[in-house]
Amino acid sequence: MDVVLQPSPALSWRSTGGILDVYVFLGPEPKSVVQQYLEVIGRPFMPPYWALGFHLCRWGYPSTAVTRQVVENMTRAHFPLDVQWNDLDYMDARRDFTFNKDGFGDFPAMVRELHQGGRRYVMIVDPAISSSGPAGSYRPYDEGLRRGVFITNETGQPLIGKVWPGPSAFPDFTNPEALDWWQDMVAEFHAQVPFDGMWIDMNEPSNFVKGSVDGCPDNDLESPPYVPGELRLRPGSGRGRGGSDQLSGLGDSKLLFLRSRWGVGGSLRAATICASSRQFLSTHYNLHNLYGLTEALASHRALVKVRGTRPFVISRSTFAGHGQYAGHWTGDVRSSWEQLSSSVPETLLFNLLGVPLVGADVCGFLGNTSEELCVRWTQLGAFYPFMRNHNDLHSLPQEPYRFSETAQQAMRKALGLRYALLPHLYTLFHGAHARGDTVARPLFLEFPEDPRTWPVDRQLLWGEALLITPVLEAGHVEVTGYFPAGTWYDLQTVPVEALGSLPPPPPAPLKPAIHSEGQWVTLPAPLDTINLHLRAGHIVPLQGPGLTTTEPASSPWRWPWP
Repeated sequence: MDVVLQPSPALSWRSTGGILDVYVFLGPEPKSVVQQYLEVIGRPFMPPYWALGFHLCRWGYPSTAVTRQVVENMTRAHFPLDVQWNDLDYMDARRDFTFNKDGFGDFPAMVRELHQGGRRYVMIVDPAISSSGPAGSYRPYDEGLRRGVFITNETGQPLIGKVWPGPSAFPDFTNPEALDWWQDMVAEFHAQVPFDGMWIDMNEPSNFVKGSVDGCPDNDLESPPYVPGELRLRPGSGRGRGGSDQLSGLGDSKLLFLRSRWGVGGSLRAATICASSRQFLSTHYNLHNLYGLTEALASHRALVKVRGTRPFVISRSTFAGHGQYAGHWTGDVRSSWEQLSSSVPETLLFNLLGVPLVGADVCGFLGNTSEELCVRWTQLGAFYPFMRNHNDLHSLPQEPYRFSETAQQAMRKALGLRYALLPHLYTLFHGAHARGDTVARPLFLEFPEDPRTWPVDRQLLWGEALLITPVLEAGHVEVTGYFPAGTWYDLQTVPVEALGSLPPPPPAPLKPAIHSEGQWVTLPAPLDTINLHLRAGHIVPLQGPGLTTTEPASSPWRWPWP
């Protein structure tokens, strides 16, 4: 189906069939609409406190030695780091629940060292399970085959596609037996490597071949009366749709992935599995959009059972109700100002949809960032509910310590603001979990009677009290933002380094408050500054910053002004 918003305004809805259950949420104000929606789909899970710290990842940390060095470099440069990640590099032949003995022979020891330093560890896990080895060589596939957990083709055999490890089968997470099998695989790997959370990727489900290695049957499910229009490669047109000039220089596997995922269309089997393949509940045709949700549920459940604590799961694919089980990152964004800007409405949208733990890859994933772009992205990323710097194997490294001292100072300042505000952020997540509130919210949600807030998509609020106005364009040292009616104070009057100190320092001179009647205001925004304003009548506790969330937990809290 296609659902298109028309400028009239009107909604165009095209579907090949099925039953439509239409819910109407009467509000009357937007906040109540969100809460009523979450009453239907489920409120968000409460993330662990450490999940709100700074996360760092790269596809291209080839060993524990390199990963350790990255963590050490962050510490030496005085950058906060709560969670270290690894991409596919840790796996043996890119197979789930394995690690290679060349670069990652001491993988368990590295994770324990991170724990000893007050940090956590997360690694990627794809749903596709390698099916190409001889019987008895790969337990996840052997055990999955024995327990009948894989999606099957028309002959009743596991449907085989091709993903990172090569020929692969796809778990059917609608099958209760698959939930237990997944939990067992997570538990067995966790017994070797005591990881703290799961990053579930490629779960649309994504496939490097159309449907399966054997193709798909010729039937009505595979060729319905209407399919989405073909997605064509257009030179210079952006993420995943660029011409060969944008894709040159990538490795064969990455090139195949990008072309298979974004370069074809006009068919339900494009870059995924056969629509007529069979799952426990129904055909994949009926369940395709639920695949990522069901894997998130299985992973959430497994971590609760295995670790006995609140779980942390980040997923690429989502559906209504996803926020009950996992957070989301916005996929393989390019290192561009356009993508930086679009991450604001993306973050706000997922908060409205009940997935508050969301953020884009800070500094971008595909392509090389510039120093200015990475600084500005770090400043905005400090106010994503989920903050992770992650980039591609074929791009220049972009860890914060890679840049000039001027850029590093600006990034430290932004990260210091985030860590000082973590108690407030954690409280906002509790409001989302308990009441269906939003964490990052658009201005119209808080000021629905002011029509000038309705189209604002380049600013965001944290809860009711904090207004963030980022710089989203190259070369700008001023930024214009909308200030709803009221009095707004510049929160950065208190230096971050002074927070939590005893005795508290004397108050710094206050910058003039903005007494707004509902107006646009142009603000100075030098490279080291993201504008952050506190709404009059609200109290926001600030905590002394540290390099991990475990460091400042016992430090005293302060208010913005003594």
